[in-house]
Amino acid sequence: MKRLQEQWFLIALTVAVVAGFATSESLGFLTQYRGLRSIIVATVMFLMAVSLPLGAFVRALRHPGAAILASLLNLGLAPLLAAPFIGFLGPQLGGGLAIALSVPCTLATAAVWTRRAGGNDVTALMVTVTTNLACVIVTPLWLWWLTRQMVTNFSVWDQVQQLSLLVLLPIGCAQLARVWPRLADLATRRKQRLGLLTQFGVLYVVYLGAMQSASAWGEGQAASWSSWGITLALIAGLHLGLFFIGLGVSRGLGMAEADCRAVAISGSQKTFMIGAEIGLTLGLSILPLLIYHVFQLFADTYLADRLRRRDQVAADCQ
Repeated sequence: MKRLQEQWFLIALTVAVVAGFATSESLGFLTQYRGLRSIIVATVMFLMAVSLPLGAFVRALRHPGAAILASLLNLGLAPLLAAPFIGFLGPQLGGGLAIALSVPCTLATAAVWTRRAGGNDVTALMVTVTTNLACVIVTPLWLWWLTRQMVTNFSVWDQVQQLSLLVLLPIGCAQLARVWPRLADLATRRKQRLGLLTQFGVLYVVYLGAMQSASAWGEGQAASWSSWGITLALIAGLHLGLFFIGLGVSRGLGMAEADCRAVAISGSQKTFMIGAEIGLTLGLSILPLLIYHVFQLFADTYLADRLRRRDQVAADCQ
């Protein structure tokens, strides 16, 4: 029972994907309600941001080196590494992969997994805030370049406006709300319950994305098994590559080990909600993004625990 409670969200994700494919013909009209979807995405972003202690981010600005490195990996190197593979995967998998690697660091898990690894969670928080603010400009530019042959009439300005409403506005409102001490204290104490609400929002968007993918494949845009195999291998390789590049480069620069672990995790993790909204808007599959999101949860759990065990072994040897 404990195992089921721990893994319920991953099970629910699977159910949402299967249900989306199964009901794509009967309930596919739900994907057309863009206003409702945008409200849900913006609400999820607000709930994620309202529990973030921005004061810690401001204090971390005195030593921003690790956060800058991780941000460059997350929004700079990641899309560049994916670029050579996008074209031959086709508009659905290739476009989905472009979205997965162009979105910012996740608000939900980067600091938590960094803390689990014995890393500096303040650095991870700084990366989260920095990349989510920068993505309003950076992500549309990357997507324009990566998908310009797949998406006709791609408007960078439209994407900038959309992300401003769905990312900047909710984060700004959430942090303004934290100015009220009682609300800030409530958001901190109820962080787990707020997280539960955001997960239900994620499940709804996953359901919509699965329906849209099923509709696209029904129109003859289904990917081959070989393309799926390549996509899965790329997702695993890109995430792990970013993780170990971040760990290696930061150690090579002589950063503190806690910062190195923060760079590795926050530099390689990607958010789901922003990418899902972009994929639904552009008509691209969000399944590569979903797979990346699930893979990072499993992979970073193993890697974080391994790093933490190394600390325990070192402590026992002293």
